[in-house]
Amino acid sequence: EEPVPTQDYAKEVAFTKRPELQAQQQRMQVSSLMLSSIKGEQLPSLQADGNYGLIGNHIDSTLSTYNVGVTLSVPIFDGGQRQGRIGESRSRLLQEEIKMDIVTRQITMELREALVTLISAKEQLRIAKDGLKAALTEVQLARERLRVLSSNTLELSNSLFSLVRARDNMIDGLFRANASRVNLARAMGQVEELR
Repeated sequence: EEPVPTQDYAKEVAFTKRPELQAQQQRMQVSSLMLSSIKGEQLPSLQADGNYGLIGNHIDSTLSTYNVGVTLSVPIFDGGQRQGRIGESRSRLLQEEIKMDIVTRQITMELREALVTLISAKEQLRIAKDGLKAALTEVQLARERLRVLSSNTLELSNSLFSLVRARDNMIDGLFRANASRVNLARAMGQVEELR
């Protein structure tokens, strides 16, 4: 008899634990980094080089030599390739954002469906329990009437049939409740934690 989690709590758990959401977040992050990288290629770059060494035939008569250089690279002409790659990268990022929206909507829909199914299954189980109690009482009363009044066994047979049907309903209710719990745990990304 665990309480049914609220939709906000289930959504919060699912958004931190569902693997497809985490994978989509990583794809979005990669696309964003690619766009930043390509945009960074437009910036000028500064490169410094240096070299130091010794010149001479003998160690005791060598002279030191060095070379220092600085190179400034300003990307001006690339034939529009960089702008095309930036547009392509922006398009990929937009596609990943759309996919993220689809994934979050899918998870939200699965959570809503799982919560409604669990609430319905718990209500069905409660009704099945009440039906089982009523059937047990009916059998007990039929046996008592048979013992006291020595009436026919038809009433007892009918009550036993009702008990069998009530037990079947109870088994069905337990199955649906447990299946709904598993479905909710899967929707929340907690199947491994299910007990």
